[in-house]
Amino acid sequence: MKIEIVRAPKPLYLYLIVRLDHVEYDEAAGFVVSAPSPITARRMISDPVRPDKQVGDEGREIWRDRTRTKCVKIGVCTTGQTGVLLCDFRAG
Repeated sequence: MKIEIVRAPKPLYLYLIVRLDHVEYDEAAGFVVSAPSPITARRMISDPVRPDKQVGDEGREIWRDRTRTKCVKIGVCTTGQTGVLLCDFRAG
């Protein structure tokens, strides 16, 4: 008898990442991201290679900066897909 071990996938969580400073026009104010960790969620927003990038004039580096943004786990993702689900963008 052969026993096969199946590993459960990493759970995915929903993270709300918001800026703590003043948001001007043509800048993103926050995101909701599906990711396995807050570090991965921040990277999804700030990585210049990813096609789901939605940053504005504020630049990418702000989204990895814990002193200028706040990342809060707000739920569990049940779809199994990672990525940016919502972008709060102040168009001007």
